[in-house]
Formats: sequence, C-alpha cells, structure tokens
Amino acid sequence: MLWDNRELKKLFPVRYDDLYALYLRPGLANYLNDFIRENKFGAPHGSATISWIAQEDAPQIDINAELIVQGDKTNEGRLVLGVRIAWFEIIRHFQNNPEEIFRMDPRRFEELIAGAYEREGYSVELTDRSGDRGRDVVATLHGVGSIRIFDQVKRYKINRPVTADEVRALVGVITMAGNVSKGVLTTTSHFAPTLLDDPDIARLVPHRLELKPREILLPWLGVAASRKRKIVV
Repeated sequence: MLWDNRELKKLFPVRYDDLYALYLRPGLANYLNDFIRENKFGAPHGSATISWIAQEDAPQIDINAELIVQGDKTNEGRLVLGVRIAWFEIIRHFQNNPEEIFRMDPRRFEELIAGAYEREGYSVELTDRSGDRGRDVVATLHGVGSIRIFDQVKRYKINRPVTADEVRALVGVITMAGNVSKGVLTTTSHFAPTLLDDPDIARLVPHRLELKPREILLPWLGVAASRKRKIVV
C-alpha cells in the first residue's frame, strides 16, 4: 500500500522495501503519520516491529553520515563493498537542496563519489585520507577492454573554480601511472572559464580527461542512485 501512494513511494530507495528507520522532514513525517492512522496500520505480519512511529518533529538528514561499506585494504586504499541507505537519502536531499552539498565533509564527499562508481558496476577503491598520490577514487571496470579511472574529487565552494594548473596536475598523475584509461576531476564548483582555451587540455577532453562540474555531477549521482544493484545496510 505504501508503494501505491505517490508521495510515500519517494521515501524508499529503488528495489529496497525492508527499511526499519526513515529520517523525515516534519511535513513528510506528518503525512506518513496521517496515512498510518487512516489505514489503521499495525506491525507488518512476521515483523519484529512493535509499532509504527512517525516522528512529528523528524530529525534533519545528517549529510556527514557514513555512506559506504569498506572492505579489505589494497595498494590504493580500501575496497568499496557497497553503499549504505544514507547514501540514497543524501543524494535525494541534494537533488532538492543542491546548495547543501557545500556543507558536506570533504571525506564524505569522496565516499559519495566512490559509491556512485560502485553503483555503476565498477570495482572501486577509496584512497587513504593522506598520501593519495593525486587520486581519491580508483574505479575499474573489468572485462574485455577494461577501463581504469582515477577520479580526483574537490569539494569546493561555488565561488572557487578549479584552475587549469589543478587539471594539469591530474594529467600528470594519469600519465605517470601508465595503466589508467581516463582521469576525472569531479567538483561541487565549476572550472575556470578559459580552461578549455588551453589546447593541451582541450585535446584530452573527453576521452582521456573528463571534467565533472556541479551541473553534471548532480544528475550523474541521480542516475547512479536509480540503478538496480544490491544495497548494503
């Protein structure tokens, strides 16, 4: 019945219908409370749930909650095994409140990006906080014509553009590594207006170098969130 309600259906990540806690804004909490009361819901059959609770004063989303599940240590950092429910909630929050992304902890932002690659089917490694050697996320797509990406993630304010020198630094990283298909520079901000006037940078875009400013980043996250893959609780 929840899935049949257009407003309540938005609360649930795609293909995940066994949530035990939802963080709701007050308006949605009141809507859910009315829905429960009108339909006289009790605990779901076979569930350990004692009762339905919709808080009238629901807590705000913690945009700095842990977003991914990390696995074994690798040469680059740690494997990303999957994303947590909070990853979906934060992306939904940013779609409606894009300015909130600037409040996100830089490390959590790296986790957000790593989770998006994992949702796209890549084998993902999140590098250590220090000594990342110019890459924050390493994403590998195995198979015929395998792809290996170095993504450098910059959580900048909107008034701080990514400069040509920063882009050249990433080009140097992927050149020295040798076994990298593409370098991606992902930012919450934008790129210097004349950056692509540099012929040495322009000739690398988009096949060897990809620039992902906020207006591309947010839709990309939305698409990654809609993919039908396993969710790690």
